[in-house]
Amino acid sequence: MDCELLGACVSGACVCRNGWKGDSCGTVDLTPIAAPPNSSAIRGAVWPPTAALLDNSTFSWGFTVVYDQTTSLYHAAVNVGCCGLRKDAHWPTGGTCGVTVGGTFLLHVTSKYPDRGFTQAGIFVGPTAFNPHLIRAPNGTFILYFRVNDKANYAACTGSGPRQNSSDLKTYIPASDITHTDPSGEGPGANMYVSSATSMKGPWTTTRVVITGMGNLHISNPSIALLADGKRTLLAYRFNPRGGEQNGFALATSYRGPFASSANLTKASGNDEDPFVWQEKGGVNDKSLHILYVCLLN
Repeated sequence: MDCELLGACVSGACVCRNGWKGDSCGTVDLTPIAAPPNSSAIRGAVWPPTAALLDNSTFSWGFTVVYDQTTSLYHAAVNVGCCGLRKDAHWPTGGTCGVTVGGTFLLHVTSKYPDRGFTQAGIFVGPTAFNPHLIRAPNGTFILYFRVNDKANYAACTGSGPRQNSSDLKTYIPASDITHTDPSGEGPGANMYVSSATSMKGPWTTTRVVITGMGNLHISNPSIALLADGKRTLLAYRFNPRGGEQNGFALATSYRGPFASSANLTKASGNDEDPFVWQEKGGVNDKSLHILYVCLLN
């Protein structure tokens, strides 16, 4: 435990696994960006590969990647949105880039490499889908978790070009599959969902993520680990109780759920979000569980 289950204690010192460093192996061993910000190597790795990167008209987050042996391609789901939206009923302040999901959608991008050269292949879900977590089951099934805030017809940002109404976007997962209303009253479609398919182009089967024991709270930021026992799925997620944001865990016997709330990572009232959970495969601490998350300190 002194090495965060990310290394081995050898003669009183931690020998860290690849990707980790520090006295307790608790620091992510990030490599520096090799190319300058304006290079084609960097610009080709983001959406869209245009001047939009330079004029800050778009933003993206939630990039998760899986490999498909049949196509020899890396597939990724990424949350894409707009900065500088005009003032409207969905974003009264307008202006520069802010914390908003108005107009965001889930883009499908592919590359021959896991860390560069991604180009658009399609769109998973229209606005206001965000927080994608894309994984593959042992049998090869593609599984995508995501959050939807509402189904308003936003202007969907597509880089520095014209903006399309979200109802005009051609998506793998049709808007008609996003049918539920969050019990906290956030609007039609609002909730977390899980979709699965044997091929990226579908057809995709979609259902709402149900977590028992949570009450009528906002839930988002899903992250999933298919546990090594082959019997359970662990969901890490953010929820909003009164006065804070907290990260919790829930378990299910199927990746579709229903899930049962099992633990709370955050001390109340908390200000945590964006969990990413995984289980080790092999090594000195085989099958140990880990989580990265954002802690916003006041």
